[in-house]
Amino acid sequence: MHGMEFNNGNQVSRQCAIGVLDAMGPNDELGVVLWDGQDRWLFPLTKVGDRQDLGRQIMGMNQGDLPSFQNVMTIGYQGLKESSASIRHMILFSDGDPAAPGDELMASMRDEKITVSTVLIAGHAGPDTMIEIAEKGDGRFYNIPTRAQLPQIFLKETASFSRPPFRGAVHAQQVAASEALTRVRGGAIPTARLCRHQRKTPRRTPLLTAQGDPLLAHWQYGLGRAVAFTSDARAKWGSRWINWARYRTFWVQIPIGAPRIETGDLSADVAIERGNGIISVEAMDAAGNYRTS
Repeated sequence: MHGMEFNNGNQVSRQCAIGVLDAMGPNDELGVVLWDGQDRWLFPLTKVGDRQDLGRQIMGMNQGDLPSFQNVMTIGYQGLKESSASIRHMILFSDGDPAAPGDELMASMRDEKITVSTVLIAGHAGPDTMIEIAEKGDGRFYNIPTRAQLPQIFLKETASFSRPPFRGAVHAQQVAASEALTRVRGGAIPTARLCRHQRKTPRRTPLLTAQGDPLLAHWQYGLGRAVAFTSDARAKWGSRWINWARYRTFWVQIPIGAPRIETGDLSADVAIERGNGIISVEAMDAAGNYRTS
């Protein structure tokens, strides 16, 4: 945590940290590093538990204007390195004027698979340092010009990184009609491990887990169609799928059920002639006659 050089900045920082605390589960770990004349832990990585004690400590902190990111990030890195958590993530909250951390520290964090996101608040020193840290830390950079957006950003970042990227055996249900599932309806969908992905419109997600994670999604991409199956077609993650009576039918149906969307009145052809690409498009009316203009 870094003291913010705007009106009531430290109180805003405390409220953001409380927002992150409230978004975490009781078995998640949270630690806060600050500079108040020295680089130190407010409290080291600790299970969130009932939140009350950690909340009191956060509301009582009084961080100062940090001169450099190097030491506070080193402290955080050392704590995260010793953690056995499956996801280890650091959020750097600053107005952007401290000196950047060294390349050696950032390389060490990457080697340990510790990610870093940065939040630039009312930045007056330019975003370059914060952008660079997020890029080297395989995280996200947020540029927040007004403090009103801070709590939402911290909650979004916490939610994104507090969920493990892989789930154990889960059961998915068909929640929407899909051409890709036409011939496999009527039977229970087997359990499978999956890799979590966020749903983005306008994607269709006919197979979802109870937690809302998509197992099967498809969408239009340019002139073609894309399909994502977030588990595995082999025994490592999908052993029950391999023994499923509709397993073969499912995979045969996927490319059949996700064809390109035809425009109906346009016919396109692509050819290569003498090293040049040629695209020809013919327009027809409903009677099959060529259109002219």
